[in-house]
Amino acid sequence: MYDEELEKAALFYMIFKDADFDLTEKDFVSERHQSIVKAIKRLRAENTEASIINIAQKFGSRKQEVLIYLSNLEGYVFGSSSEGVYNQLIEFSKKRRTYELLLAKTKQIDEEKTDVFIEKIIKELQQIRQRNEQNVTFMEQVDKTMIEIENNYNNRGDYSLYTGIVNLDKMMLGLHKQELTVIGARPRYWKNNTCFADSGTYCEKG
Repeated sequence: MYDEELEKAALFYMIFKDADFDLTEKDFVSERHQSIVKAIKRLRAENTEASIINIAQKFGSRKQEVLIYLSNLEGYVFGSSSEGVYNQLIEFSKKRRTYELLLAKTKQIDEEKTDVFIEKIIKELQQIRQRNEQNVTFMEQVDKTMIEIENNYNNRGDYSLYTGIVNLDKMMLGLHKQELTVIGARPRYWKNNTCFADSGTYCEKG
């Protein structure tokens, strides 16, 4: 329910990519990250850019330490997307809130009637579940579906560029137009022969 590197990636997107994440310090576990998020929120409330310099200034005598820390956040976003990082962080946050809610409620189970107790838990659990859910209109859903259909059509398989090497084609779905495919192997593994043979076949296909 906690990933320090994920929190660092979220901070990177918030600071360097100006991602408009609906996050508060409660969505972070690390106290350092909580204090950084608080600083970002204060700067935005002041209509001031949340740059690493401005954030570090909020830490007084620790500004140099914070500045160095923020400068190294980029190393934690490799292969990620802002949306993916945000959704995963929210998921962890929802799990922690659910655990904390159930833990707190077990201490109150003797204080209320069972039906009332259950209704309260369900209501609070629904609020947690809906944290990052968006209301999508019918037309928005139609637009999204049409885009997916178009993308699936445009990206359908092109068997004319299959290499004929069954295992390779199974992995790569053949070669692809407008892409550069690099073939690497140890010496004398028939790389050149394969390329020459395939090149002739592709030329014949136009």
